[in-house]
Amino acid sequence: MTTRTTSPPPAPGATQVSAPAVPAPVVPVPAVPAPAVPAPAVPAPAVEGGPAVAGWAARQGGGAPGPAVRVREVRREFAGRAVLAGIDLDIAPGEFVALLGRSGSGKSTLLRILAGLDADATGKATVPARGAVVFQDPRLLPWTRVLDNVLLGLKGRQARAQAAVALAEVGLGGKERAWPGTLSGGEAQRAALARALVRSPGLLLLDEPFGALDALTRIRMHSLLRDLCRRHQPAVLLVTHDVDEAILLADRVAVLTDGRLSLDERVGLGGARHRSDPGFATLRTRLLAELGVTDDEASGAAGARGGEASGTTGRDAPVAAAKDAAGEP
Repeated sequence: MTTRTTSPPPAPGATQVSAPAVPAPVVPVPAVPAPAVPAPAVPAPAVEGGPAVAGWAARQGGGAPGPAVRVREVRREFAGRAVLAGIDLDIAPGEFVALLGRSGSGKSTLLRILAGLDADATGKATVPARGAVVFQDPRLLPWTRVLDNVLLGLKGRQARAQAAVALAEVGLGGKERAWPGTLSGGEAQRAALARALVRSPGLLLLDEPFGALDALTRIRMHSLLRDLCRRHQPAVLLVTHDVDEAILLADRVAVLTDGRLSLDERVGLGGARHRSDPGFATLRTRLLAELGVTDDEASGAAGARGGEASGTTGRDAPVAAAKDAAGEP
């Protein structure tokens, strides 16, 4: 705040006498709210764990009011095709949102935009200052031990201790000195989760993190992820093809169709969720219908994959375990 000091003018007819310079008392000026001025656009900082990319998503400072994530009119084109055609999305602090959609619908594209890994989108997005991403591939450095993978990029005297605590939290206590090549698929993904959560992210982005795991390991990872999110309370965006996974994990499920969110539904099933719950089945049917898939198609696709209990979208099921294709880079 700037303060100003003033001296009154001499009275009419008075003789002005020079006086020794005396510091004028500081007169506090009442605080007046300054008019809001749009801040100049600045490149978003690199997401921890990812490369430095000049993103356009604005980063919130600590304690910013309102949603943790606010997306307005976000568009992204590839070769003249609008993959995202004006997305609006809010995610509250601590809220878990799952994003469903067919292959090529733009799910991973939106996630990368929020991560600051795609600077070519238009529109506006506000995200927490600190974020982390977990991909389908754990992306552990094979020449670095597990503990060093988790604390990658962290500095400070307490970093190693914090990384060890994070590994214990995901069930990998005692694996600190292990090489990534000795871990199972589920263990490697646990290490990737530890690497993300040790950074205390305000936003956790999950890009099909369990898509390459077998059914039993995926069930265990679902339980672990629920516990970790309850403990750390980040805002979460999960990209998945699996309808059942979305219902089991999320507070809300959104469906991306033709570049827009065609459905955004709250999951009102409480904490403990079971596929046998009538409400689970009702929501599953509604989400599958929004994706253009019937229950019978989804069940048949699950059977073709070896009896796996899953709601992976039917006509997209053959590519559910592979990377998104057909235009979603």
